Amino acid sequence: MVGLSLSESQTTSLGLPALPWDTFEASTDFSKQGQILFDLPDQQSIKVTAPILEGEIEFPLTLRGASFGDYAIVPVELLGTLRTGQSSKILFDKTQQTFLLAKAGYRGFRLYARSIDDVPTLYHEFIAQDIDVIAKVREIKNVKDLDRGLTRIFWLVAIVGIVGGMAALIASLYASVERKKRDISVLRLMGLSRFEVFQFPIYQGIIIAFLSVIMAIGGYALLSSIINLVFSADLKMGEKICRLPINYFVFTFIVTCLIAALSSMLAAWKTTQIEPAEAIREE
Repeated sequence: MVGLSLSESQTTSLGLPALPWDTFEASTDFSKQGQILFDLPDQQSIKVTAPILEGEIEFPLTLRGASFGDYAIVPVELLGTLRTGQSSKILFDKTQQTFLLAKAGYRGFRLYARSIDDVPTLYHEFIAQDIDVIAKVREIKNVKDLDRGLTRIFWLVAIVGIVGGMAALIASLYASVERKKRDISVLRLMGLSRFEVFQFPIYQGIIIAFLSVIMAIGGYALLSSIINLVFSADLKMGEKICRLPINYFVFTFIVTCLIAALSSMLAAWKTTQIEPAEAIREE
């Protein structure tokens, strides 16, 4: 099959017979495209099947005479339409007697994962099913590696800070017991039991921890307000870039008090070793 669309003057200059259709028109309809020159004298129309994307298409062609060559001759616009069908799905509408582009449907969609950790798993599952996926898996891996590294650094600094705070609190409470050794022995002489004086350093440590937490929360409130104010222009109404849930404060308070209580045990044990007679000897 050969596509040919020439005007009468063009066919004359080429020494060819005139064509039933005219010269090439890019926006021509099927009334011009649906013609053919072929050696079938007993028929007025024929049905043609042509391969297209994802199948075949069948359409009628009106026989306009015999071909002057060895091949069937059709308008070049028809071949252009069939060429389009190689890359896009087309169909022939018998009611309108014309070619139409089929609905493409959904070429793709955006899928939201529950969290950033679920993206690589979904990506590999789709790839295993030969489904093309665009996902920034490499960037996510880099971010997670960076997050793990920063988390380790954070916990290292936190552990060093906790150990240092416990050591400072132990030394402070122990030194306080040593300074108040005479006062504690007087209390023992007045009738306080070992268990009662044992509680003094513990209460002192918890009070110090409580005041420290209050000061830390106040510092956080001040700094978070400044940070949120600085970035308020880049945030939506009601959004905050620096915010801690209430349960974090409760957890921090409980853990800090427990650490303070544990840190005061050495000083509390020291108070139980103070005898009432020491107050009399110092007098």
